[in-house]
Amino acid sequence: MMTAKFLSTIVLMAALAACGGHSARVEAGVPVATANWRAVATQPDRERLRDWRDAWMAALDRIRGSDAAELAAQGGAVRSGSCVA
Repeated sequence: MMTAKFLSTIVLMAALAACGGHSARVEAGVPVATANWRAVATQPDRERLRDWRDAWMAALDRIRGSDAAELAAQGGAVRSGSCVA
C-alpha cells in the first residue's frame, strides 16, 4: 500500500512536469526574445513610442480634472513625467 508521502511526491512531480514549457516560445510569428526590437516593431508600435509623452500629458490633464488630490498624493515625479522617462 502506498504511503501519503509517496503519493504526495508523485502528485508534485506530475504537477511540476505539467508546468514545464518551451524556452523559445513564438507568439504572432515573433520570437519572445529578440535582440533587435526595431526589426519586429510595427508602425503602430513606432507611433506609440514617438507619442508617449503627449499621451502622458493628456492623461495628466484628465486626472487633474477628475481626481487632483490623488495626483497630488503621487508626488512631483508623476506630474513631471520623470518616472516614465
